[in-house]
Amino acid sequence: DTGGVGAEVSLAAVDVSRHAAVNLAAALFGESASRVIVSASPDRVADVLASAARAGVPARVIGRTGGRALRIAVGGEPAIDVSVEEAERVWSLALERYFAKKVA
Repeated sequence: DTGGVGAEVSLAAVDVSRHAAVNLAAALFGESASRVIVSASPDRVADVLASAARAGVPARVIGRTGGRALRIAVGGEPAIDVSVEEAERVWSLALERYFAKKVA
């Protein structure tokens, strides 16, 4: 356990395929050019957005950090709702599970 912090995030839906699962995956894991997530304390959010605007960089608030759960909605619909503890457990075992299947 890393003592991780949860988050609540709301992402826009994307329409890249006629298959709903592909659209969901694109919204959650898409790597379109130059996307960056910045975390700022609530009293600095306006400063971060103003700095981005001055630099001509599109920016918006997509959520907040805190709590012990990771919740992500896509297009207003819940897509992920898991405890930080469970997310960390799955992440920490991912490589081990992958290679165990390859060697077994």
